Amino acid sequence: MAAVITFKPSCPLVPLFQQSGTTSHVRAHPLACKTDRQRSPRATFSQGTPRVSKAKATSSSARKRVIVPQAVVSAVPSLTRPPDVLGATWRKELRRRVSESFPEGGLIYLEAGEQQSRNGTDGVSPFRQESNFLYMTGISEPDHACLLDTESGHLTVFAPTIEPSMIVWHGAIPSFEEIGNRYGAEACLPKNELAAVLRQHNPQVIYTLPGVSLPEGIDISFKMEDKKLQPAVALCRTVKIPEEVACLRYANHISGGGHEAIWEAAAGGSQWEYELEAAFVGHTLRHGLRHLGYPCIV
Repeated sequence: MAAVITFKPSCPLVPLFQQSGTTSHVRAHPLACKTDRQRSPRATFSQGTPRVSKAKATSSSARKRVIVPQAVVSAVPSLTRPPDVLGATWRKELRRRVSESFPEGGLIYLEAGEQQSRNGTDGVSPFRQESNFLYMTGISEPDHACLLDTESGHLTVFAPTIEPSMIVWHGAIPSFEEIGNRYGAEACLPKNELAAVLRQHNPQVIYTLPGVSLPEGIDISFKMEDKKLQPAVALCRTVKIPEEVACLRYANHISGGGHEAIWEAAAGGSQWEYELEAAFVGHTLRHGLRHLGYPCIV
């Protein structure tokens, strides 16, 4: 079996991870192996991993825990609980490092991704946060925005206003103050107050990402600069602080357990690909990892 990591060559038998460019959505790495698509006497794994005959797999004596190679066990860090993913404290350090690329001052404006409905219905598509916004704030919910003062480090989060009646569907709705405290922002305001905050700051320049502009109805007399922010964030993301490494190690650890779950499922008689995928996904969900780096390729 081979799993692929983004910054090292593929390594057989070692369960690795893919983080997909973010340090807050800790993502498990799906199994990179294949089984025979048709039911056959043997379920064959790629890259020379053990083959389990159907006869042996279905016998009661064969239904036992798969012995994982010691090399794999020693490669998986011993982690018992997820790290601080929201990073209300340590993401301030990330914002400080990004702000160093703008010694002349100014504001950084970032937008979260938008929740997309399916074909105009009340159903929604699976949401994945805009990576740069996630990196800077830790917020995984859609339809937010933020302003970062590059001189003071002051972060203002702008959250959508949710009607109280939506508590039936969303559960308890946090206040703006609670949102600010959760993500370590100095202020959290309704999105419709963005224009007033910009007029109060009256910045010389607003840095944003390519293709991002201020919402409609806001005075566009502010100077917008969309060339410097993307490379500045990308440069900072090449060097991980310890808290980011902890997120990566936890994702690696749970991914390894997911591979073991697949091996056990195969030894227990599971041969269809969807059964093995369910074993991996179920393991990651039980440990709080709700998103995979990419779809399973079992």
